[in-house]
Amino acid sequence: MKIYNEKEFIDYDYLTEPEKKKYRKHLYDTDRGKFFRLWRYNHPEESNERHKRYEKRNKIKRHKYYVENGVEVFNRRLKRYFGITVDDYYDMVKKQGNRCAICGKNETSQAYNRFKNKKTIKRLSVDHDHDTGHIRGLLCSRCNSMLGNVYDDPKILKKCVEYIIEEDYKDERMEDVLYGGYYGKEIKPDFRINHESRVRRTKQFYTLLEEQLSGCSICNKTIVPKKHAIDHNHLTGKVRKLLCFNCNSALGFVYEDIRIFEAAIKYLEKHRKSRPEGVGPVPPSVRRKRSRKSSKNNLS
Repeated sequence: MKIYNEKEFIDYDYLTEPEKKKYRKHLYDTDRGKFFRLWRYNHPEESNERHKRYEKRNKIKRHKYYVENGVEVFNRRLKRYFGITVDDYYDMVKKQGNRCAICGKNETSQAYNRFKNKKTIKRLSVDHDHDTGHIRGLLCSRCNSMLGNVYDDPKILKKCVEYIIEEDYKDERMEDVLYGGYYGKEIKPDFRINHESRVRRTKQFYTLLEEQLSGCSICNKTIVPKKHAIDHNHLTGKVRKLLCFNCNSALGFVYEDIRIFEAAIKYLEKHRKSRPEGVGPVPPSVRRKRSRKSSKNNLS
């Protein structure tokens, strides 16, 4: 665990016992939050047991609080992460007709709702530029996840379109569904069910890896064993090429529908004017740091 001693970051585990004791006393007097985080780091098992006991003891109380104050909790979350209020959010919902800004469909994904204590259809997700903080619109969870997997980069989306056309356009069976994806259609069952199919898939992986030395066929990211995906056509079962997890997930989230990719490209380019010149796609690690920083600024 890294700690800051007013000059530089040092590793807490390498301190002597007197130094650790002195540091803990300093934290207890100056910053109780950091002190208890450090305690949880030093006592993980006891901390987990305490957390389980707390959850069990306060489950009904917490549920009652969320039911009575659901709008207030949602409003705090919007203010913390996006700097908007519940009224702003529902104005955007009304403006978009409760439909995704990219695919134009209603949200269909479900999730556990702690306010109602059951699974319900999700709200539309607030999409924003992770570098400038500009709110772009409301998206369904699939389109929002698709943009996240390609780091909001229109170039990767264009390569996704080129990849699908290049691999499937020559197949006569795909002419009718190339611009519709495989949503709602009968798909080939996944052929990674038994041991024989796993062996076959492993052989396919190394065969494709020898042919495909440049990396992922879409983003050119270096492919690592166990962090790859053998991409295949879900309607015909034809194996295409090796992709990284992010690109393969981006294809799957929107059912490989070219129309959605083209709509996403237009959507990003429409809102690109608000991005400063020279600012490119932001990788996830930088996104997390900036989101923490922006949330602190919003609260202050």
